[in-house]
Amino acid sequence: MTEMVFPMHLLDFPNPGCHFGLSPAGGLGWGLGESIGLKLANPDRRVIAVVGDGSYMFGNPTPAHFVCEALGLPILTIIVNNAMWVQYEPMVEVTEDVYRRQMSIGIDAVYWGIQAVAPHMMQQASGSIINMTSPASVHGIPNGSVYAAVKGAISSLTRQCAVELGQNGIRVNAVAPGPIPTPGTMRVVDEEGWEKRLQRSPLGRLSTVEGVAQVVLFLASDASDCVNGDVLFADGGRSISAM
Repeated sequence: MTEMVFPMHLLDFPNPGCHFGLSPAGGLGWGLGESIGLKLANPDRRVIAVVGDGSYMFGNPTPAHFVCEALGLPILTIIVNNAMWVQYEPMVEVTEDVYRRQMSIGIDAVYWGIQAVAPHMMQQASGSIINMTSPASVHGIPNGSVYAAVKGAISSLTRQCAVELGQNGIRVNAVAPGPIPTPGTMRVVDEEGWEKRLQRSPLGRLSTVEGVAQVVLFLASDASDCVNGDVLFADGGRSISAM
C-alpha cells in the first residue's frame, strides 16, 4: 500500500500583503500547494493556507468566518481546494477507516469548504472556486478505487456548483493535473514508473507544479471570466491519448 498527503485549501483575500499560512499541520511549503500559493500571492492579494482533515476543518465557525473576522477582511475572492490523503491498495483490501479518511479529506472538505465560503461570495456577487481533481476521475488507475471515487465526485460537484452558484456571479471550475514529480510522489513512484508516465505523454514531458499553478491562476483571474463548470486537464494530453 502507498500513502500520500496533499495539503491544502487556499483561501484568497484581496488585501495588501504577502501570503502567510494558517495551519495546524504545516503551511504553504509543499509541492503543488506551494506553487499555487506563490502564483496567487502578490502585493494586492493575501493567500491563507488552511491545512487539516475535512472532518474538522469546516466546523462551526468555519475557517472562512474565522479568517474574515480575525483579519478584518470583508471580501473573499478565491478558494482552491487542493487537500487530499491517498492510500493506494487493491479494492478488496480497503478498510473502512482508510475509505473514510480519504473521503473525509478528499471530498467532504471540498463540499463543506464550498458551502462555507459561498455566502461571502454571494454577498459580493463574485468569486472563483477551483477544485483539484484528476484524470483518475475518468480513467481507471491501478489500486486507486477510493481515490478515483473522490476525484469523480469532485468533478461532478464542480459542475453542479457551477450551475447553482453561477447565478450569483460565482465561477466554479476544476483542474485535473497529470503526474507531477513532487517530494511526495517521488517517494511512491520509482524511476521505471516515471518513465512509463513519460512515455504516455503526447508532449513527451510530465506536468510540472509551475505549469499547473499557472492553470489555477488563469481560472482565478478575470482572463477566465466566461469559464464556469469546466474541468481543465493539465496533463499534456495523457487523458485523451491511446499511447
